[in-house]
Amino acid sequence: MSRAQIDQTAQGRHSSLAYKQERRAKRKAFASTLKVGDILVYSWGYEQTNIDYFEVVAVHGPRAITIRPIGQRTVESERGSDRVAPAPGHYTGPPERKIVGEGNSVRMENGWAHLWDGKPDYQTATGWGH
Repeated sequence: MSRAQIDQTAQGRHSSLAYKQERRAKRKAFASTLKVGDILVYSWGYEQTNIDYFEVVAVHGPRAITIRPIGQRTVESERGSDRVAPAPGHYTGPPERKIVGEGNSVRMENGWAHLWDGKPDYQTATGWGH
């Protein structure tokens, strides 16, 4: 191996370590802006789209929250699809404590829930999924 190759490998390693340290520091410095009453939306499904909504019911420090699943209401229906919106305060399950990640997102079973934008969401209509 030539000296140039060794230097290039060493430089790549140093760059990688510097990037990892920067990302770690950014994650550590992150503080959630979510507040009680905010609605999170979680889209999931295989060969169909399902929407679940969650309401923030408590905030615990800069990155921990408690959420509860809430119901939804159908705003518009078309053949095979619905536009749905959350029903705040209509709880459908128990509270669950979560850690908030960068971008105010919360890790769910198969993806991430994020702050709802206030617009109805698309989901596959009942009876049209697989």
